[in-house]
Amino acid sequence: MRVFADENLHSSIQAIIRQNFPVHCAQLGAKELGETVRSAVRRGRNLGFDVDQLAAYVALEFSLGADFSTNPAYPWAQQILREPGLSSEVRMQKLRSKAIFYLAKLDSMARVDAAAVSEPVL
Repeated sequence: MRVFADENLHSSIQAIIRQNFPVHCAQLGAKELGETVRSAVRRGRNLGFDVDQLAAYVALEFSLGADFSTNPAYPWAQQILREPGLSSEVRMQKLRSKAIFYLAKLDSMARVDAAAVSEPVL
């Protein structure tokens, strides 16, 4: 029964990921996408996330990298994941919030860099 539930879960998450990361998914191809989602779900479960948060966890891996939960570039993620007593839902809310701000800051910095490059030198 769990195998059937897992396959439904993986299929649902793959559909969400395809919708939100179409270019990345096209580059991976169907087989590798399936393997990537299964691996991400396994890591999310190992970190204690409930089924309801697994799609968001997989999306974070697609946004930040499969190692974001241990990558020193994201100390905020490690801090949130180590906070004792937080529910799966609260930990995910905190991770998503921090990730949104982090990615927005990167986007803003990239726009500033692009504008600086495009300005004519006098």
